[in-house]
Amino acid sequence: LDFLGLPLPRARLRLSHRNAGHRPKRLPTCATRDALMRLFGPANDWLYLMLDHDRASKAAPPQEPPFPRFHLPPCADRRSTSSSSASRRQQPL
Repeated sequence: LDFLGLPLPRARLRLSHRNAGHRPKRLPTCATRDALMRLFGPANDWLYLMLDHDRASKAAPPQEPPFPRFHLPPCADRRSTSSSSASRRQQPL
């Protein structure tokens, strides 16, 4: 809001990180997850560089929080009923 010349709100808006739906959630296959990571990984790397540069050069608005890195999401091997091994579950990108 600072860049629009508007005053900052006094209280910070809190949004829920939970989905209101109650449908069972299925993990993507590891092959699908890995293909998506190969597809979007370069764009994510560019995004991190751009955001880090803007923050370091003070081009980012002061109220913009640091942007966390995406983590490798869990996946499931459809050949088994359990999800993939713990070593492939939640790794930083």
